[in-house]
Amino acid sequence: MQLGKYTEALDWYRQALQTYQQVGLKAEPGFKQQLIEALGDLGNLEVRLGDLASAEKDFRRAVEIAEAIKHPRGVTINLIALGDLEWRRKRFPEAAALYRQALARANEAADRASTAGALIQLALTHRDLKQLDEAAQEAKQAREIARSTRARPLEVQALYAQGEIARARNRNEEALNYYSSGEDIVRETGDPELMWRLSFGRGQSLEALKRNEDALAAYQDAVKTIELVRSGLREERFRAGYLEDKYQVYVALVELLIKLGHADEAFVIAEKLRARSYLDMLNRGQPPIRNQTQRQTETALQNRVRELQRKLEEENAKPSPDQKRQALELFTKELGDAEHDYENFLDDLRRTDPAYAAVRALSVPSGKEVGQRLTVNTALIEYVMGEQNLVIFVLTSEGLRAKTVPLRAIDLEARVDTLRDLMLHKNTTEWKLPAAALYRTLVAPIEEAGWLQGIKQLYIVPHSILHYVPFAVLLKGGNSANRFLVDDYVLAYLPAAAALVYADKPGRSSKTVLAMAPSSTRLQYTQRESQSISELFPRQQMLLLGSRATESSFKRLANRYDVIHLATHGYFNKVNPLLSGVTLERDAQEDGRLEVHEILELKLNAELVTLSACDTALGSGYFAEVPAGDDLVGLTRAFMFAGAPSVLASLWEVNDRSAVQLMHSFYGQLRNNDKATALARAQREMRARGPYRHPYYWGAFTLLGRMN
Repeated sequence: MQLGKYTEALDWYRQALQTYQQVGLKAEPGFKQQLIEALGDLGNLEVRLGDLASAEKDFRRAVEIAEAIKHPRGVTINLIALGDLEWRRKRFPEAAALYRQALARANEAADRASTAGALIQLALTHRDLKQLDEAAQEAKQAREIARSTRARPLEVQALYAQGEIARARNRNEEALNYYSSGEDIVRETGDPELMWRLSFGRGQSLEALKRNEDALAAYQDAVKTIELVRSGLREERFRAGYLEDKYQVYVALVELLIKLGHADEAFVIAEKLRARSYLDMLNRGQPPIRNQTQRQTETALQNRVRELQRKLEEENAKPSPDQKRQALELFTKELGDAEHDYENFLDDLRRTDPAYAAVRALSVPSGKEVGQRLTVNTALIEYVMGEQNLVIFVLTSEGLRAKTVPLRAIDLEARVDTLRDLMLHKNTTEWKLPAAALYRTLVAPIEEAGWLQGIKQLYIVPHSILHYVPFAVLLKGGNSANRFLVDDYVLAYLPAAAALVYADKPGRSSKTVLAMAPSSTRLQYTQRESQSISELFPRQQMLLLGSRATESSFKRLANRYDVIHLATHGYFNKVNPLLSGVTLERDAQEDGRLEVHEILELKLNAELVTLSACDTALGSGYFAEVPAGDDLVGLTRAFMFAGAPSVLASLWEVNDRSAVQLMHSFYGQLRNNDKATALARAQREMRARGPYRHPYYWGAFTLLGRMN
């Protein structure tokens, strides 16, 4: 775990817990103490991977067992861990209360290590509460304990806390000294979690001191550490979750690169922030291409890295007096060189082997590569949201531009929340004010700069809360106007710009349809909707209504059709978006809940999947209790990864009667237009006349993926 080999660590901890289950409640107290330690360590690992729900469960179980067997240290360390969860949720007073409780327990038991740990976390919490004098005293006291007990990892944590507090006081030279001292120690231990935090803190202090080139190098060091750990994670949900508390490193690097005039490099970093999971999933199951020489070279490089890791682990495992500082420094340096050589080997493969580049090495594309996929009247807008600024990239076939707009993330979140809330009140016009305000923030700056002149089609690559903005309903010209963004542009969303570069199927006509509408949802008009849509596909259709619309039928038939239309109820699981899904009918084989994790295993040939349901465009992120990462866990992304280049879905609960009208219009338009144009025309038509003019009825639907 300390070396960042989280997948292997997870396996070992799970095996340990399985061993305990075999022994059960008859275990001796000493064995239970080991269980408490394992639960605490596993919980900390789950926190690093973004699985806070599982972590909280393990911490609380550990506290319960520790209280039962009267094991003070077990209670203390897990109270600290529960405080960490509250701190991550930005519930700072609750976190401080837990840390103080742990501190009292540690002092009572004369547990100096836990005392130092609680003081460090209290210091960081008091920093966030702007109680800086108290925070500084706690961090200093923790460092003194760590040094007196020769607890080097604790000393690094204390130095990091001191650096953070000094930076909060604008004492950036002092902060640099703390960060650098911490980095000197962490090179011995090789802990990537502390390594990236120290590099990031150093970069922030250097940037505050106007030493921008040095700050750039520090941010790049932090990103490199994060990427090395993340690349070793096998489970895709952890790859996204791992980024939860690290995305600000990428944002800071993007903002600094733009400040220095390096827009192209900034765009690549912005894509790294969101495209890694997308590319990882595209790579699933694709065999790497190597000739014999390349395979031998790669094996030798991998063996070298593993051997140096083993030596470093063995040296770190020795008692402190027996450790050889010179050996630690040598192994650390050689390991860094070996990892760098392996990275260079992979980069050379991408550059020199076209077959490998085409099949396996789906690297993050440059702005130029993306621009080559855009027609002359199409622009791609990519957003990156930081705590204080919004970065907007605009990419066209002519080139890349970037702009930084001063905007606090908390203010943007409030505007989006307000718009979505007011949009559900169908008898008012109060939604116009936030819709106009969001237009002025998100689109007006680039329109006024002339960057969208001659543009008719927009690909939007959102970030963070912007995934939940209905761009089509943004109002132009003030809150009294009635001109929407969809009146001037055809819109589609992308999970990353890389989706344009690595689209693996050319567009083709959509001639066959699988339309399903189960009766278990009790939605009154969904069967009529599916019936009317299937009639627009006279060549070949499969219409499954009521009890025939089973999950088993879907899995058996889905790969045979160009269009899949599901008129049903969608549900969003906030605790674990992998368990979000759509409702179908149950049968002997399936439970009728088609969930994200099941969709990821499908192989579809469909050109379009339409989810005429509720909240189907929601993914992990702001509205979930799991980390956002690349915002990739959701129904829409799942269907894309299953093979559909375009998915039509909804951002909020839709009216099933109005959906009949919009969907019939959309599919009618689809016979003579591309998918994005068909949706735009259906939306314009609905808002122009009839009982469903309010944007609640038509603004929820968004097209994710390819326009054509």
